[in-house]
Amino acid sequence: MKTSTVRFESVCEWEDTFLSLFPHRFDYIWAAHSDVGAPVEWKTESRHPLSDRLISQGAYLYGVRFGAETNYCLLDIDTGSLYHPKRDPLAISRIAAALEPLGLASYIACTSSYSGGLHLYFPFQQAQSSWQLAIALACLLENAGFKLQPGQLESFPNPKPYAADGNLSLFNAHRLPLQIGSYLLMSPGSLFGLILKLL
Repeated sequence: MKTSTVRFESVCEWEDTFLSLFPHRFDYIWAAHSDVGAPVEWKTESRHPLSDRLISQGAYLYGVRFGAETNYCLLDIDTGSLYHPKRDPLAISRIAAALEPLGLASYIACTSSYSGGLHLYFPFQQAQSSWQLAIALACLLENAGFKLQPGQLESFPNPKPYAADGNLSLFNAHRLPLQIGSYLLMSPGSLFGLILKLL
């Protein structure tokens, strides 16, 4: 009697150009979609890296951390922040001006979630040291008078504490953009922004 053998084949991952902007997938965060108005309960997954397939399925919310190098930095401004456009319409332009010495002249804005918080992505072409970038961001923002603290203004990568006891210190994780509740925002001066004002 002959038995058929099944040849093992791995599942082929498709390449997603957008998701490739977030290459560091270890120690990622995930959460179930929460009820309206309820806080999101984030958990860290350290057993395996986050795959494009899991993100694309959309069954959960996901976030990533920074590795040794990065091609972007991110600023998180919560809805209740002193720096949110609802409370200070000029704060974002002042924040952007504070980062110009790093060559970060433009950003991509999106809502962080249905809460109305904002994520400002500052991309750059050459990879930078995440640790050095974190220190430079914090220094420039604090010297310009901005307070880096949860609920107000957070920078990613963040200055992470020194780990003297031998434990690894991870960069803070941030929610990935364009998941449920996250949308690209057009600048007020763009044609799309002007049309929205007229409606």
